[in-house]
Order: sequence, then structure tokens, then C-alpha cells
Amino acid sequence: MPAPDGTPAGAYYVNAGNVQYRGVEGQAAYAFDFGLSLFANGSSNTAKTVGGTELTKAPRWTDAFGGIYHHGQWESSLTFKQIGAQAIYQNTGATAITSVDGVTVNPGEWRYLKPIEQTNFEVGYNLDNYKVKMGVYNIADHRSINGLSGSGSASSLFSFETGRQVLFTLQGKF
Repeated sequence: MPAPDGTPAGAYYVNAGNVQYRGVEGQAAYAFDFGLSLFANGSSNTAKTVGGTELTKAPRWTDAFGGIYHHGQWESSLTFKQIGAQAIYQNTGATAITSVDGVTVNPGEWRYLKPIEQTNFEVGYNLDNYKVKMGVYNIADHRSINGLSGSGSASSLFSFETGRQVLFTLQGKF
């Protein structure tokens, strides 16, 4: 149950102190006259405390690109997005730890998540007051680890990227 101030139950916040965020980002888009728009976006990032410790769960890069098509009553999109490697913990213990995915992290070393990537496709058709749409999300069915609770040992709780989904939608305007 949320706290009176709306904070979700079990949530906690950590003040990492002075953190320096650095990076560069760029994007481009172009719309053709026949209804196709193409876009690309990318960034390279670092997030470290003033003492030089890498901040966990801050991606080292992001990128996305794709196309969106709209012509008459038809619309569709095909997009790809990627969230780059993220530090999830540092082994501060005296012995090596082997995680559930078979990676050994020695004392003083960091453990990184593999990049998370997803390709999505949607197609829709507009009728006067209705729209019929079908979407396929995470087409390649990637199921990368996207979170970790615990030290990274086999007893830790890992969360994974959602697998492939196919959704059909009927929208009505009233």
C-alpha cells in the first residue's frame, strides 16, 4: 500500500551525493512527401560520483531508429531501440561471486547488464469512428536481464525483459 505521500510501498531513495553526468546526444528525422518519416537517435553517457564510482543503472549509451508511415487510412511503424550496458553492482566482498548467468565477478570488479534491445511493429487502419490496430512488440523475443536485487549471487532476484507480445486493438471515437 502506498505511503500517505504517494510513495509506493517498499520504495526507497538513495542520495548518491554529488554525481557528474556527462554525455553527448544526437538525433535526426526526415519526413518524405509520400507519408514516410524516418528517425534516428543516439547518446553516449557516463554517470559517476565525484569520487569516481560509477552510478548503477545508468546506461552507457542509448540508440533508436525506425520509420513511421501514414497514408490515407493506413498507418504503420517499425522501430528499434537499445539501452546500453548498465552497471548493476560492485563486488565489495573478499571472494569472487558467480551470478546466475554464469559470470564471475572478482572483488573490486563491477557487474554490467547486457544491452536491452527491442524491435516493434505496428499497423493500423482507420475507419470513420473506429481504428483497428495490430502490434508485435519485441519481435526477436529478447529476454535480457534488466534488473537485479541482491548481490548478484545465485540467490539474487533477477528481472527480465518482457518477451514477444502480439496485441490487437479496436478503438472507438464517441
